Amino acid sequence: MSLHHLPRRPGTAGIAVVLGTRPELVELAPLIHELGPAARLVHTGQHWDEAMSGRFLRELDLPEPELLTGVGGRPRAGQIAAALDQLDTAFAADFLGLARHAALLISDSGGVQEECTVLGRPLLVVRRSTERPEAIDAGFAALVQPGPELGTVAGEWLLDVPQRLLRLAGTPSPYGDGLASARIARLTAALAGSTALAA
Repeated sequence: MSLHHLPRRPGTAGIAVVLGTRPELVELAPLIHELGPAARLVHTGQHWDEAMSGRFLRELDLPEPELLTGVGGRPRAGQIAAALDQLDTAFAADFLGLARHAALLISDSGGVQEECTVLGRPLLVVRRSTERPEAIDAGFAALVQPGPELGTVAGEWLLDVPQRLLRLAGTPSPYGDGLASARIARLTAALAGSTALAA
């Protein structure tokens, strides 16, 4: 099975919460409840079966997933790789389009840590450490330990959205201004021209 779109709540934007196992349903239930109607549940299908997963959803009072990828029946690494490929394909353009209007991004993705600085959006990085401290140093992101602290910090950041967005709009991306290719092409052309003249 490839991507399977489940019924959506029409006309609502929100925060995609991606999970794939029954333990993740239990672990992320408090965050999903804290997000309320903004939570958009995406299930990768790693531990999906109607009877058991449906029961977990009902017992934990969670919404039905809006997207279910069919990656079950493979070794764990294969499941993760297939789910990420499908989610990338399904959501890449949508993600960037939505992210540029988001009040707050929450992710553990390294790529999103760079993208938030170009989009001018605040990001909570749900990790114990990061290999991209530039986004944190520039004020775009903060490192938050996985767990209950995330809901508290997200609430605090959401109270400061207008001022924070104003600050970030005037903050250059620490990863560059997007014009490196043009500069490289111009310098390469100049170098090629001077080499031709010297020959």
